[in-house]
Amino acid sequence: MLAIRSLHLYTFVQAGSAKRRDLDEDGRYALHTHMDPAAPSEFMVRGRARLIEDEEVRTAVAAGWFFRVNATYPLYELLVEHALYGERATANDWPPNYVSWEARR
Repeated sequence: MLAIRSLHLYTFVQAGSAKRRDLDEDGRYALHTHMDPAAPSEFMVRGRARLIEDEEVRTAVAAGWFFRVNATYPLYELLVEHALYGERATANDWPPNYVSWEARR
């Protein structure tokens, strides 16, 4: 059994991007791994995003970011509602052995 006490996923988004409009208008997101034959297992996470305006949180997240963040990049927290992991030994193994997690409502 896996127990996660606290998990925070954040992303900075380009201010004028279609992704920003999607998050502001609807809030839903989905992220998934790229299929790599050398590492064929898969992972997907989905849920809702919320805009973070707290400067303390923004500064802490930006400090560890992989590019220099400026004020034009809004920060979103990705709230996880569902996660799915599919394990495969090789790219030819089908179907994957799926493990699923869903947030309590």
